[in-house]
Amino acid sequence: MAATRTDNLEILLADIDDRIARERTALFRDRLSTPFQALLKHGFIDGSFTVFDYGCGRGDDLRLLEAGGIEARGWDPHYAPKEPITSADVVNLGFVINVIEAPNERLKVLRKAFSLAKRVLSVSVMLQGQGRYEQVTPRSQPKNYS
Repeated sequence: MAATRTDNLEILLADIDDRIARERTALFRDRLSTPFQALLKHGFIDGSFTVFDYGCGRGDDLRLLEAGGIEARGWDPHYAPKEPITSADVVNLGFVINVIEAPNERLKVLRKAFSLAKRVLSVSVMLQGQGRYEQVTPRSQPKNYS
């Protein structure tokens, strides 16, 4: 007896993990990520501010910053879970929100990142169907952009 379309679909669905494999979204980088490039461009990373990458993935941004003489720390639930989560002048939350499925967890992570930021919180997300847009705003100078 031949398998029906429904049988094939059930087999395919049985192999799917409903959870996003967050660790598989971490990119290999040979240059700074766009959020860190923007922070550099706007003068928020110049060696005088502490830097923390909350959700640093494989740590490529951290290695590149350190190679440039910038002291930077980071934490990632998969790649750097034993690193401390610390406050810093500049906190980067780069494309982390995109891989968190649950809205309440997204909010929790965003609030945690905000609580860690002493001067600047950089939050980058990719919106479906949207082009790239970035704005770096010091914590003491909130701005709205439409």
